[in-house]
Amino acid sequence: MSSGKKIQKLKFYSNEKWNTLRGFKGADGQQYAISNHGRVIAFWDTHNNGYFLRYSYIKNYPGIQLRKDRGSKGFLVHRLVAEHFCKKPGVAYKFVIHLDHDKENNYYRNLKWVTKAGKDAHMVKDPNYKRSKAEFSGKGHKLTVEQVKRLKKKIAAAKTQMNVLSKQFGISDMQLYRIKSGQNWGHVKI
Repeated sequence: MSSGKKIQKLKFYSNEKWNTLRGFKGADGQQYAISNHGRVIAFWDTHNNGYFLRYSYIKNYPGIQLRKDRGSKGFLVHRLVAEHFCKKPGVAYKFVIHLDHDKENNYYRNLKWVTKAGKDAHMVKDPNYKRSKAEFSGKGHKLTVEQVKRLKKKIAAAKTQMNVLSKQFGISDMQLYRIKSGQNWGHVKI
């Protein structure tokens, strides 16, 4: 117990539960544990005999480094909490979201396993999500949303040849094909 860390009696929340993180040992033999509140400790014989780990940040999410053998490995705190305290519905559920969009709130009831589609849908609802400027301004596009709607109506009517439409709207034949197939501008409905 000579880590240089000041060991003091740890104060836990009344409803806080702890799970030991197996397979990891600190330089002085300490083990690690994660709580359902998203707090991580290094401890020796009991959870009370240790200290709280300080977080680093990995892509704006709280993370920790745990020692294993001679190296260390980084983990996102919210994923550790979800792995130990949140039921995973199935193998397709590979992502963990914060229900309140607060990356610092790693309480297990604020976390949920989701699919990629669920993660993407949740991200768009995030008030901090930065949508691309092009989505709002039309910058970087040859066509505006209104022009695409007009073009799609003309394609649906099938009265005008495709090469005439591409020249009329100032786009390539390939771009016109991609708009027709929904690869490009698929979100614009007529």
